[in-house]
Amino acid sequence: MPSISYSANERAAEATELSQKLALPINNTDDVQLCALEDKWALKLNGMQPIWVDFNISHWRKGKYSCKNEALVKACKAKEGVNILDLTAGFGRDAAILLGTGASVSLVERDKIMQILLQDGLARADLKLKAKIRLINSEAKEVLTKLNKANLPEVIYLDPMHPIRKKSAQVKKVMFALQTFIKPDDNYTDLLTLARRCARERVVVKCPVTQPPVCIPNHSIGGKTIRFDVYLADGGNGNADGNVIGIELR
Repeated sequence: MPSISYSANERAAEATELSQKLALPINNTDDVQLCALEDKWALKLNGMQPIWVDFNISHWRKGKYSCKNEALVKACKAKEGVNILDLTAGFGRDAAILLGTGASVSLVERDKIMQILLQDGLARADLKLKAKIRLINSEAKEVLTKLNKANLPEVIYLDPMHPIRKKSAQVKKVMFALQTFIKPDDNYTDLLTLARRCARERVVVKCPVTQPPVCIPNHSIGGKTIRFDVYLADGGNGNADGNVIGIELR
């Protein structure tokens, strides 16, 4: 697990309070830190710039840019009025791309460290984006089994944490750091099956092009390194027992 740290003395008390809440040490020299910067929380890795959540697409894509050209957007058919359930929120980078199309995104995150980063990013988002974002602190399967049947999402998105293979040195370092406190998803077949029962239209799974799909998709959209496998929904009838109650996405 990462330690808690701070880069400005005025945030020392806040960092100390969080360290006590999470039962994590205060240490400004560890290789992996949840760090209180001057105006945000960030994951700080030894030898790298801090990484934080930002739901504004301009944070991730510089210069003149259009979300509609993204393979992710094409796979999800994201646009204004579409509701997307992202079961693997991470740093919210893919969510920012989807939000850039006008879609509404509910993000599910199981890890407490990532939850803090996501909540901090949401607090800094502008009002227009905030209206389209919902954070759910839970396990993905639990969320799916408690969905409200009247408000099932059109799209469910999965970006499982695969074991590290051939990636850039920086990506490897980030993934290695995350995998020190988040377990990779070696087998997500059951989650995919359940997701197909809960989506109104489709389930989209992101994976490396070198990774074979867990089952044959209806079609795929991809590039040189990343592929998006698209699975059409299996009726949009909720989980196997029909107990789709509790969680509202709209």
